[in-house]
Amino acid sequence: KSTEQGVHRVIIHAVSTSPSFFNLERLSGYALEADELLPLVQTLEVDLSRTIDELNQKLVAKADGLALHPVLHALKGMAGMFAQPNLHQAIALADDVCRQGDSERGMVLAHDLAPAMHQWLTEVQGWLRSYS
Repeated sequence: KSTEQGVHRVIIHAVSTSPSFFNLERLSGYALEADELLPLVQTLEVDLSRTIDELNQKLVAKADGLALHPVLHALKGMAGMFAQPNLHQAIALADDVCRQGDSERGMVLAHDLAPAMHQWLTEVQGWLRSYS
């Protein structure tokens, strides 16, 4: 029970204390030119939007943890390159819970992450608008 509360606290803290979730700093090691960055972020926006929609559908359908796992795993991968570390960590924790088949906890954690996912997508879309 205390581990469960600890994981939940980490997720709530991660999504409530970050002023911004979109982060391009992890790409700095790739020495990308500006014209190379735009297509990456455009692809991120399409994939992130599609995957968030899929997550929302699974949450509405009350899918089990094993069904949520591949969606959260995909989001975790995107967050690893394009999000603040605290969001990446929170998604990874929710993904681990779902991968282990704990549907009830997985649903709660994924639901708690949903607002941060939408904010992250909004920030990506804002960056794309400002880049144009």
